[in-house]
Amino acid sequence: MARGSSYYNHTKVTEEHRRLRDAEARVTGADWKAIGPYVVDREWGVPREDYSPDGNAWAAFPHSHARSRAYRWGEDGIAGVCNRFQNWAMALALWNGKDPILKERFFGLAGPEGNHGEDAKEIWANEDATPCATWLRMRYVYPMQRFPYEKLVEQSAARTREEPEPELPDALEGGMAALTGGEFWDVTVEYGKASADEVLMRVRARNCRPASAGDAGTETIHILPTLWFRNTWSWGYDQRRPAIRGCTSAPEASSAPAAESDCRPHGYAAGAPPAAPWPRADGAASEARFVAWERHNGGMRWAVTVPEHLAPGSSSHSPGGAAEAGTAGASGGATGGPVLPGGSTTDASTARQSPRGTLARPVELLVTDNETNFVRVFGEAAREAQDSAHTKDAFHDVVTDCKEPCRGQVKPPHEAGTKAAAWVALSVPAGACGEVWCRLKIEGRRLDEDGVGERTRRAAAYAARAAVARAKGCDTSATAPPVAPASPVHAAAAAEGASQLRLSGSMVLQPERFEAAAGPGGGGGVGVTAALEGVDGGGQQLDSLLGLTGTPSEGSAGDEDFCFNGSASSALAERDSAGRLCKAPEAGAEAGAEAGAGAGAEAAPAFKPAVDMLASLPIPEATPMSELVAPHDAARDAALELLADSDRRGVWAPWQDFAQVMEARRREADAFYAALQPPGIADEDRRLQRQALAGLIWGKGFYHFGVQMWLDGDPRFPPPPDSRLGIRNGNWRHLYVASVVSLPDSWEYPFFAVWDLAFHMIPMAVLDGEWAKRQLLLFMREWMMHPSGCLPAYEWSYGDLNPPVHAWACLRVFQITRQASGQPDVTFLERAFHKLLLNFQFWTNKVDAGGKNLFGGGFLGLDNASPINRSELETTPGLSDLELHQADGTAWMAFFCSIMLKIALELAEHRDAYVDIANKFLEHFILISHACDALWDEEDEFYYDWAHVKGDRTPAFPIRVRSYVGLIPLFASLTISDETLRKLPAFQARMAWFLRHRSSWCASHVYSGRGARSPVLGVSITESAADLVREGIGPQGSADAPAVGMPVDSAPATAGAGRLRSKRSWAPGSCASLPGSGSSEQGATPGEGVHLLTLVSPERIRKIVSRMLDPEEFLAPHGIRSLSRYHLEHPYTFRHNGHEAGLRYEPGDSSSPLYGGNSNWRGPIWIPINHLLIEALQRLDHFFGDGFTVPLPTGSAEPPVPLWDVGSDISDRLVSMFRQGGAREDTASRAPRRPASRPAGAAAGAGEPAAGTTRPAYGSVSPWMDQVPALRELHQFYEFFHGESGAGHGAAHQTGWTAGIAKLIQQLATTRRTGLRR
Repeated sequence: MARGSSYYNHTKVTEEHRRLRDAEARVTGADWKAIGPYVVDREWGVPREDYSPDGNAWAAFPHSHARSRAYRWGEDGIAGVCNRFQNWAMALALWNGKDPILKERFFGLAGPEGNHGEDAKEIWANEDATPCATWLRMRYVYPMQRFPYEKLVEQSAARTREEPEPELPDALEGGMAALTGGEFWDVTVEYGKASADEVLMRVRARNCRPASAGDAGTETIHILPTLWFRNTWSWGYDQRRPAIRGCTSAPEASSAPAAESDCRPHGYAAGAPPAAPWPRADGAASEARFVAWERHNGGMRWAVTVPEHLAPGSSSHSPGGAAEAGTAGASGGATGGPVLPGGSTTDASTARQSPRGTLARPVELLVTDNETNFVRVFGEAAREAQDSAHTKDAFHDVVTDCKEPCRGQVKPPHEAGTKAAAWVALSVPAGACGEVWCRLKIEGRRLDEDGVGERTRRAAAYAARAAVARAKGCDTSATAPPVAPASPVHAAAAAEGASQLRLSGSMVLQPERFEAAAGPGGGGGVGVTAALEGVDGGGQQLDSLLGLTGTPSEGSAGDEDFCFNGSASSALAERDSAGRLCKAPEAGAEAGAEAGAGAGAEAAPAFKPAVDMLASLPIPEATPMSELVAPHDAARDAALELLADSDRRGVWAPWQDFAQVMEARRREADAFYAALQPPGIADEDRRLQRQALAGLIWGKGFYHFGVQMWLDGDPRFPPPPDSRLGIRNGNWRHLYVASVVSLPDSWEYPFFAVWDLAFHMIPMAVLDGEWAKRQLLLFMREWMMHPSGCLPAYEWSYGDLNPPVHAWACLRVFQITRQASGQPDVTFLERAFHKLLLNFQFWTNKVDAGGKNLFGGGFLGLDNASPINRSELETTPGLSDLELHQADGTAWMAFFCSIMLKIALELAEHRDAYVDIANKFLEHFILISHACDALWDEEDEFYYDWAHVKGDRTPAFPIRVRSYVGLIPLFASLTISDETLRKLPAFQARMAWFLRHRSSWCASHVYSGRGARSPVLGVSITESAADLVREGIGPQGSADAPAVGMPVDSAPATAGAGRLRSKRSWAPGSCASLPGSGSSEQGATPGEGVHLLTLVSPERIRKIVSRMLDPEEFLAPHGIRSLSRYHLEHPYTFRHNGHEAGLRYEPGDSSSPLYGGNSNWRGPIWIPINHLLIEALQRLDHFFGDGFTVPLPTGSAEPPVPLWDVGSDISDRLVSMFRQGGAREDTASRAPRRPASRPAGAAAGAGEPAAGTTRPAYGSVSPWMDQVPALRELHQFYEFFHGESGAGHGAAHQTGWTAGIAKLIQQLATTRRTGLRR
């Protein structure tokens, strides 16, 4: 891939753009995407966590298990962030004082529980985000009353598929009034990064009761920021555990006893006073601090506070009053940005002018383990399997029960665990806001300003080797440091004798060896401890033991995310006996390290006797894991003690610049989107677009799964039943994933779906083109793609066939990034093309086994679009004798072929070797297009699926269902310019030969814009441009195009015809490119010097488009329906061999159980298919121009419009679903207008918008989005939309492909601003 290129407006490069550029260039210390919102909203109920004998994933791991049972493959949480391999995670838990459990994760119904399949039953919105996750914001509505878990399940069970889903307000006491009356907490979670490995979290909980409620409106909310480690130690592979523990002051110090009404802090022996968290000025405990060690990330610090006592810009009250010496401040550390004027933030100062929440009890540190509570989950019989009395669900009992027996369920905070939380209880008046701040700093991968980070690593390495020596019976007394330790903690440890840990005084780094070990820029190499004097072979193995060599990289972890070991100075800072910094790192040391010798190396003292003994104790490669646990734990505990000691000495002051950093990141996010969004977008559309793009970033998730490990079972657990081999994915043993991927929906679909992801990457390419490319390549890597060439579809069945849109996404991402950067990333396109060739061959071998160029493919993503299950004909009684030739399957393959041809031509301009493969795809496209003519029904003038009986000579018969199946053939078209043909004479010659000698195949599928004989090809092409115009079909270069069907000579001037200028720039497949499309045919007259390859002839294009734009068929007020409205009055019934199946128009939720029943392709509007339709219309318009016009809508008395205007109209209809009142904008004047009226006789659909006030996407399905003031400017991006009203259905909150609406907004604004359409 091209490195260091910008994908954005070159005249507006913001701080976020610079971070993206640095991250792409792999600048050391600039791995800005290492931490992000990669924690999914739901891990329970997914197939990867299903270890049942029958494959019932929902029952195998239900929601009731989630709080008590350790996940095998990943973690979930509310507003969670983690590192890219999810070694650790940080998220939010809440308690309203009434729920039986903590709110640690969003609740929803399992697939069998919902009357329309699985469904989240909470209200939240992802409001803002930047590509590097340097700024994130989400909102959550948390009811003050007891959450109606049971009632939601009961209501759904009582409803049929014909009834709407019950939603949260339906189950609340008081119904919708509970929300409109403010009986909820408006919880806002924001994240900002001070550096690439330091993240800040701010939680604000607003009591939404009206301020007029006075004292009676005061409520208490419990906020528990939680940090934990993914359980990797319980499965029998690696027992080494990370650890987190509280940092406390003197154990006897506790000057603020809890009020009688409060629960006393838990985790201590009866009668023992708790260790107090950091005190604030008035003596109350308002802050909690933790230190942690994880072998891939090293040392970590985490702090939580209630900021009511902190004035803007003041120092934190850390022990000893030590303020932070050097801070990132508003500059964001490594970013180098300017400090904001005034220091304090407007946000913070404004908040302090209003009533604020106060602490209801001292902040308490809670520690437990991320372990399964076997007794609670599996019953008393499973008690023997319980490893620890401290389990994952301990905080639930401690906080919600507040009873004495719960004390033992959490650990004392100074003991190490694997899950921790700070329990903050805030009393908040009506209309006021409580606030909690958190800060997490990863220390283990760099030398910080006072040397603590390097001391931690050195101490950990020494401790591990000492543990190995003790295990082998060696005398460790000889390893005593020959010089005085550098700090009190070192001296104390040295005085404790040989049985204790020897810390960093006995090990010294040689600068040149450290640089060699770390690699260029500190970004790789054998690791830290191998650079210790006298340590070689054994040290490298110890690096692996301690995790000091970095997280897994591309080759070892199956991920293309590049990892960083971080930067570290080779010279160590020194401290005096009081722990104060007394010696800064010497510049000469670093200079010597660069040169591999010099002053730095000469100045390094050597304590070889101490180290040589340890070096003689290498850890053999075959050492059992059980023998490695003790040295790992020793190293871990030493690191934790050093981190805690430095915290006590005031090394870290996390709150000094907290408000400034958060405000700086917010302003930088504003600047980033200001550079991204073109002028002319209405404020309402601007907010919509920004939230759609932000939702894509929140929609990233860590996906971890190894199919072979899942099939074989884990060593610590009983062998799996034989039935597991036949449940799912048994022939995908090669697949192992540990990557951040773009999810279809973080709750309903918390796993990848390859065709969803293709649509995600189109808008993602605008935000972060480099990540979009790597995502597309990831799914074609050898650990993902099946050896047959099949791309993994989705977790329920990797082998299912989704529409082959991956090639299209690769081409579009290439075009978007080329346009924005000015440089084509040919390497990316070439890498993708090689793997796409394998995928194309899979399709031709698998789906066209008969070699007829007529394809099947099964459901192909359109779950219930057919009356029969197209994926299970062989196993369906009465249908096993049928063979199905699918119009959509064949058209998808023609589309795939056209994209491969386009890519091959692009690559051929750089490498001649691709000319031959371009010839192959040209001919294959014609063959498929010619074969598809057999699927055209002359009677209905539409494409259908055709079935015929195997081995029977009786004619095939059509399945006369008017659906997207018959519109998809429009996608298969492309244009080739004369300029391209001149550059590729070999391709030109072969194309000319093919047209001359296979003219019968090409007659309806190849057209030229230069007349009967192409001067470039030198052969006769079908109709000339002039002939097509005379027939009312073809291109016309004049801006005054004739009306359809009128002879050129006699066409009168028609008002409105050709109202857009005819000479415009346009790139093939340029639907909604950001900020523009880019083209090699800039300024070309449509049709002039351009050749069209199309599956659908111009005559048929007109007939299909006419049906598509008929309001009684496909054209809805808010887009193109998936099934014709014709089937409302004319249901279709399929009968064969006693099998009968019906289908009718259903504009909302599905009444069919096919594929879970939570999706519906029998009437609703789907944005991704509409997106492809819009692109198809634009490609055709590029050739035909203003001469090819159609009525809009069909039957309209208004002047007909070109195909580009049809595409723009559909775009605007789609966007209007999210606008107040469903407002539309005129193409030319941008004047708001009402949506198209509902067809005569149409039934009022669910969610019919009230005039001018509500947004159609929410309607009566989720009216709280318009009726609750706090939510009126927020959006949820549904899976699909009602075919009449536009109300959202299916997966809610953030369905990734619905974010394509952002692309449509961008193109509409750009087109209207510039007057250019092509």
